[in-house]
Amino acid sequence: MHKLRSSLAYVYVPVDPPDGIDPTIYPCKMALITDDGTEPGPGDWHSASWIGGDVALLTGPGSAADFPDGEYFVFAQIDAGIEKPVLPSGRARIGLAAGT
Repeated sequence: MHKLRSSLAYVYVPVDPPDGIDPTIYPCKMALITDDGTEPGPGDWHSASWIGGDVALLTGPGSAADFPDGEYFVFAQIDAGIEKPVLPSGRARIGLAAGT
C-alpha cells in the first residue's frame, strides 16, 4: 500500500476467519510500526473499526493515527476474549519517498 502523507484515508487489513465465525463482533486494533523486524508493543496499537470484513484505521492529518513519512509494517489485532490474535498484513509506505 502507498498513501500520500496529506491523505486522510483508511488503511485496511483483510480478515479471513474460519467458517461460521463473525470476527466483527469483537473489538479490533491496528498498529503500523517501522519495518525493522520487531512486533508491535503496547503503545503501538490504535483503536480501529470494522468496515465490511476488514479491520480499518483512519490515518493522516487530523486523525489519532498521523504517521510520519516512511515504510511501515501493518498489523491488526482482534480482542476475541481469551484469544487476541495478531495478524501481520504487509507493508505500507506513507509519503512519496521512504524516510523523507
